[in-house]
Amino acid sequence: MHFVPLELLPKQDLHHPQLVLNLIPTPSPAIATSIMPLFSGAQNLIITNGQFFDQTVIHNSLDSGGISVLFKASIPEAAHDAPDRNSRSRCLPETRKQYIEDIINWAFPPAGDIPLPIFWMRGPAGVGKSAVAQSCVEKAKKLDTLGAAFFFSLLHERDDHTKLFTSLAYQLSIEFPEYRKLVDAKVSRDQGLVTKGMERQFRGLIVEPLQELESKGKGLGRRAIFIDGLDECRSRDAQCDIVEIITTSVREHSTPFCWAFFSRPELHLEAIFSRADIHPHCHKTILPVSCKIDGEVELYLRTSFQNVLQRHNLSLPSPRWPPDEDMQVLVGAVAGLFIYAVTLLRFFDQMCSSLGPDEALLAIQAAALNHPSGNNIQKRPLSALDGFYALILNRIPQHMLPSVQLLFAIMITFKSSEKHWSPVILANLLRFSEAKFRVVCYELRSILLFRERRDSYTPTLGESIENALPFHQITTGKQLDPLFGIGGVVCFYHKSFFDFLTDPSRSGSFCVKAPALRNDLFKHCLDLANVYDQSYSAEGPDLALAQGVQNSAVSLSWPCANEFINSFLKAAVYQHASSILFALSQSSELDPQLLQGYGDVNHRRILAISNCLLQGDNGSVPNAMVYNCPGFVQTIHGVTMSRIPADQFNAFNIVNFKKVIERLQRNKAIRPYSPSLFSIVKSLLWGRPNASVESQLYVCGNGAKMIFWYWEFSSELRFFQEFKASDLIVGEKIYRDHCHLEGWFSAN
Repeated sequence: MHFVPLELLPKQDLHHPQLVLNLIPTPSPAIATSIMPLFSGAQNLIITNGQFFDQTVIHNSLDSGGISVLFKASIPEAAHDAPDRNSRSRCLPETRKQYIEDIINWAFPPAGDIPLPIFWMRGPAGVGKSAVAQSCVEKAKKLDTLGAAFFFSLLHERDDHTKLFTSLAYQLSIEFPEYRKLVDAKVSRDQGLVTKGMERQFRGLIVEPLQELESKGKGLGRRAIFIDGLDECRSRDAQCDIVEIITTSVREHSTPFCWAFFSRPELHLEAIFSRADIHPHCHKTILPVSCKIDGEVELYLRTSFQNVLQRHNLSLPSPRWPPDEDMQVLVGAVAGLFIYAVTLLRFFDQMCSSLGPDEALLAIQAAALNHPSGNNIQKRPLSALDGFYALILNRIPQHMLPSVQLLFAIMITFKSSEKHWSPVILANLLRFSEAKFRVVCYELRSILLFRERRDSYTPTLGESIENALPFHQITTGKQLDPLFGIGGVVCFYHKSFFDFLTDPSRSGSFCVKAPALRNDLFKHCLDLANVYDQSYSAEGPDLALAQGVQNSAVSLSWPCANEFINSFLKAAVYQHASSILFALSQSSELDPQLLQGYGDVNHRRILAISNCLLQGDNGSVPNAMVYNCPGFVQTIHGVTMSRIPADQFNAFNIVNFKKVIERLQRNKAIRPYSPSLFSIVKSLLWGRPNASVESQLYVCGNGAKMIFWYWEFSSELRFFQEFKASDLIVGEKIYRDHCHLEGWFSAN
């Protein structure tokens, strides 16, 4: 079969209503089906006779090959030109000008200058480091000297260090065709390369292809790579590893790049950048909180006030508004902390439509007058911002405040595993209707981002799904990520508010760690779990609905399109509630009577739900959080196993883990199960236990609701692993076979 090349056809006639192609002979139905996409959009198209010639050229695309694998292993949202990085992410013209010029001159020096190959800009939260980084990246792009950029963010699902070098490599492949060919071929030969450790990724995806290009005389030359928010990378150890890997390449001259880092001055980062083998290669600068930039702050405020009024279709009340004396109050309160100015403007925007510009200005000015100033701001630069956060929360109607605090408490509880939430899942977990959830988010719009995506209310899994069936019957082995993002995204605008809510010295009565609020949240999730459990059938491990329950929507406060979506929502909410219960059970301030109620939860149902959700992801989650440590979770035949490997074991807090076990046991939430009998069985099947290994078998729950929980760990061998099963014999067999014969860490 041959096609006539599309470029030979009369393009201007493709949409002509009377276009008739007289080609001979008449094509077969299969051939006709193949060529019709060439005439997409044509109207009244008639093919009477024709002879077809196949001159098809296959082009590289993102749908196949190594570049496709690389793209899927990257984080496109972390790039400088991603949708989230809009105009508000960069510095305004004439602001931070000297810092931007210094970085650009370092990255692209005049001829003869040889600056240090690493640049580290550090500064406190909210001072504007990311805006400087964005401006530098955009300027480098215009100068055609940009290599790539990666913007870490703890709260926006951009904190995964394992995807840093894959993302940088993908960006480089887009800009440099010769490099793209090499990487495409390399990843096509070894698709597992994108899942290797960071050092192997860096060498395989970046160093080796660049060295091959250099040997052919096609090197890229000096290019700048920008890494913003290094301190918001998921693991502190990984942050240091990134610096070490890059510095090693600098010492070995294995890449032509210069590297710019932006972060908070965390102690471990100060230590790594000050190390004897790294310090000589690094230029350091501080972006401080300083009143020396008051002129820039005023320019930023005036420009932004004008933009807000334009969005509300309002004109300036006077040619120079706000008046100079009012502006000086605001500039003094900001005191060089740009995140304060950004938050102030969001709050002004929120109130402007209802109060008008003058009254909204008076409200934020009154708040600014109550803030500390002068030397106190220099000692505690976030104190002004804290006061403004408190003002925002104090303006929430009293009848709505408990709901808001419950919302914050849920979002904060998953510090290690959740960075943003699906609005639909979050609303159902709160037991809010759609209307109530939207009202609450509207009240918080100056500090809480609710980005709605209408197309994600009916997510797909890449193929047609029978919407009338529950999800667990048809999603085995499929990736469930699209379902967890249903409705869009809810998250905090800035990590400073996250930190504010978790520090009682900053947030006071609004702190989410207050004992009363934790008890309220525990009771809320306990009640939700019990209500949801009653809507499932009491028989068997499956998730069949109880008799008389028509569909899964009955349980939901914000149901969606069909049973497929609603059954998933119900299971996901149930699982989140049970995870919160376990997380809060670790608190010493929890009411013991409430903790005893945890023993009455249907642990068998929770395990079944967890297994169903895991089975949707091919039965495993390789980058899961296990007791606040990066680890691995897998389910096999209804048995859930978790482990923390040796390279992450330092993050496992053994003392806290033992305290949690003691507290759960003391309050009868768990109880030891025939330890002597199990030890005999284990000894017979597994051999003599290693003396350095600590282990225990427990029962969680009562009667038909109970499960078996076995864990073991060793500080000497550096591992933690566990299993949960509704049947001990099955659980023990699968655990032994898998852990001891398939590469899990052996305790013997």
